Amino acid sequence: MPRQKKVKTQEDIDKQDLLDYYSSICTEPINYAIYNKQLKEIKSQYKDYTYKGMKYCLWYVKEHQNIPIKSIAIVPYYYNEAKSYYQWLKYIKESLKNIKIKNEEKIITTKEIEEDIFE
Repeated sequence: MPRQKKVKTQEDIDKQDLLDYYSSICTEPINYAIYNKQLKEIKSQYKDYTYKGMKYCLWYVKEHQNIPIKSIAIVPYYYNEAKSYYQWLKYIKESLKNIKIKNEEKIITTKEIEEDIFE
């Protein structure tokens, strides 16, 4: 009897997405055994961490902190900071939706200046 394919859950997809992103930005050769061990330790120690959150954290560290990514173990050090940054951006985005901008026409006049001032 042929083996049935495992149905991928959203968590499986997010985990693979994290690995793909990590692979694309990591500055060191990846030892997948160490990566999996560190990821498992992070997930067991920090139960509220999500794979999407960890991916965003890596993006935040790389793009906003300009820190080269050498290991997935950096995530616990920046996760809450990245989460706060994300929540702040979300708040800003929401508050911008409520702003009403008035379009007012203004007439701007300019004065002619002498062209030969420094010659």
